[in-house]
Amino acid sequence: MERADSPRDPAQDVAFWALVRDDHDLVETPWEALQRRGWTPTDPATIWDNELAGAIQRLVLDLSWLHVYFTETEHLTDRDLYARLYEFARYSDRTLEPGSSEGGIVVSLLDGAGGGVPDIFFRYYASPELRTAYQRLHPEEVLPELEPAPYPRPWIPAIPEA
Repeated sequence: MERADSPRDPAQDVAFWALVRDDHDLVETPWEALQRRGWTPTDPATIWDNELAGAIQRLVLDLSWLHVYFTETEHLTDRDLYARLYEFARYSDRTLEPGSSEGGIVVSLLDGAGGGVPDIFFRYYASPELRTAYQRLHPEEVLPELEPAPYPRPWIPAIPEA
């Protein structure tokens, strides 16, 4: 064991800080980042229903640690949500900078939603003010009634404010 007052080898310090810097500057896809953290999600085709809630929570929280946030999730069943999260994590070519404290990735799960994006957005997510403003611009359109989303998930991390 080295004593605190013993001389240090400057080459070791340089090598150590080079490793830290390289790891900090690492750019990787979400899947690569999850693998580096020692875990990859189960394929949606093979996961059991009783495992879904825990798998969703782990995947959402792991990705939020990597500065990836999801919005408009509450219209999806657990199975549909997990499949969409898995698809993003597995196949996204967006790159992450885990050491960066700036930015992040925000993924809306309205994209590719069945039933039409505007219908789902105005049914579950649009504020009354936004609905009113939209109606002023498009008086001919009939918006769906605003209703609570069927699968509330208040535990999903919110996008941090800048």
